[in-house]
Amino acid sequence: MAGTSNYSNMLAQVAVILRAVSGIGEVHTAQRLSRDWAQFISQFTKDGVLNGWTISRRAASETYLTNRESERRHSFVIRGFYGVQDDDVQHSEETFQDLVEAVCDAFRADYDLNGACEMHGPIQVRVVDYRMFGGVFCHYAELEVAAQELLDTGA
Repeated sequence: MAGTSNYSNMLAQVAVILRAVSGIGEVHTAQRLSRDWAQFISQFTKDGVLNGWTISRRAASETYLTNRESERRHSFVIRGFYGVQDDDVQHSEETFQDLVEAVCDAFRADYDLNGACEMHGPIQVRVVDYRMFGGVFCHYAELEVAAQELLDTGA
């Protein structure tokens, strides 16, 4: 259909790539909310570890290339939360940092989101920090990937 964005398919493919990363945990294609803390935390827990990721679109911009074609860039934000564990057995910062790098590697290996867009730019790691998440002290990362698509303006 002329002029129709492929946003939903791009979002789905970002999730497919993210879910394929070893050790990634729970992946959601939207921000999750709940009035019940236990239910909220359970949405981000896998194998007994708080390890969850969300994907949302931060922005989209469009530029006319010709009177028949435009370029649309979608900025997808990927947020990761991973429960802090720091004792004699496990140092979760190393695990989380490796996980962030594995996500970057996965996107680097797939330049067009499995064919859902023309191309995407290199994934950017915008924030790596600590946050409280549902009352749990967590590692936090915010990554951003810009996906580009060409649209027929129908003119």
